[in-house]
Amino acid sequence: MDLWDKIDGFAKRNGLIAGVCEAGQLIKHKTVGCGAPFVKSFKNQNDPVSLISWCRSVIVAGVGRRGRCVFANDAAPRGVFSNEAIGIDYHVLLKNKLTELINYLSEYSIFNYRIFADTGPFYEKPLMIEAGLGWLGKNTLVCSDTYGSFFNAGYILTDIKIDFEVNKTAPKCGGWRKCAEAFPGGALSENG
Repeated sequence: MDLWDKIDGFAKRNGLIAGVCEAGQLIKHKTVGCGAPFVKSFKNQNDPVSLISWCRSVIVAGVGRRGRCVFANDAAPRGVFSNEAIGIDYHVLLKNKLTELINYLSEYSIFNYRIFADTGPFYEKPLMIEAGLGWLGKNTLVCSDTYGSFFNAGYILTDIKIDFEVNKTAPKCGGWRKCAEAFPGGALSENG
C-alpha cells in the first residue's frame, strides 16, 4: 500500500476529503479565481520561497462545516448563529486532524512537514482545486461533491514525493443559476 492509499484511507475513516498536489503547483500559479494572489502577503508570514525549496508534495484535506444549532422551543430570545460559530473552531479541528494524519504516516515513512490551517503562506483555494477536492463555483468558493461549498481545508507541506493521480472534479455549475438568483442586487455574476 502506497502513501496515497494510507492518506485516502485515513481521510475516509475521519470524515475528511483529501488530495495531493505537487509542490510545483505552489509556484506555477500567479493568481487563481477573482484575481486573488496564490501567495498570501501579510506580516510575520513564513517565507514561501524557503518552504518551496524543500517541499515536494502538498497534502490537502477538507472537513465539512457543522450542522445547524438547535435550540429548545421555549420562545427565549436568541440570535442567529453561523455554522462556523458552532462547535470546535475549524482551525483547531483541522490542525488536530492533520497532526493525527502525520502521526499515522510517520509509522510508514520518515519525512519533514509543516501543517497549516488558514495560517500558511499559500491560499487554500487553489491548493484545493489542484489537489482535486473540488471546483471553483459561481459563488467563488470551492465546491466538492461531498460538502458542496460548506467545508474548510488545511494543508501539509512535505518533503516526500507522494504519487497521486489528480482526478480534478469538473465544474458542475453549468447553467445552474440557483445561487445567483438567490442573491439580491447581482452579488454573484455568471463568471463567478
